[in-house]
Amino acid sequence: MKIDWKKQWAIDSHFLVYFLDKKSPFYGKTIEFFRKMDEKKTHLVVAQQNVVEAEKVLISLYKQNKKSVISAIEDILEGFNIKIICPFPSSLNTYHDFFLKAKRRDVFDIYLVAVLNDNGISNLFSLNIKDFEGLERKIKVIKPF
Repeated sequence: MKIDWKKQWAIDSHFLVYFLDKKSPFYGKTIEFFRKMDEKKTHLVVAQQNVVEAEKVLISLYKQNKKSVISAIEDILEGFNIKIICPFPSSLNTYHDFFLKAKRRDVFDIYLVAVLNDNGISNLFSLNIKDFEGLERKIKVIKPF
């Protein structure tokens, strides 16, 4: 699938986790992914809830220090000029509309698509394409590696 590098692309939360997990088999590919996005001047965004999810994983599962995690994620966002997007008041209604029509029942992935949609973003990088099956009309999901 051809990628339009000039459009805004959202990133899924696991990219933040893998960037900070040197033991992950995805660490090197994630570093290279961010370098490539920077080189191509791709406009990356991340939903606020994905930042919270990445922090939860790093603090709860990886047992990392809260201040260190917050600082490291802020450094990634600032270093790669990744804009944080937030839900709108309408995002709950958008989510309900998508949820009622979706065959999948993962509420968090459906809510992410609703927030992206309300922010005018129709492209998402994720390593978990199956999480977004049934939402293809709302979002284009690419697995970058």
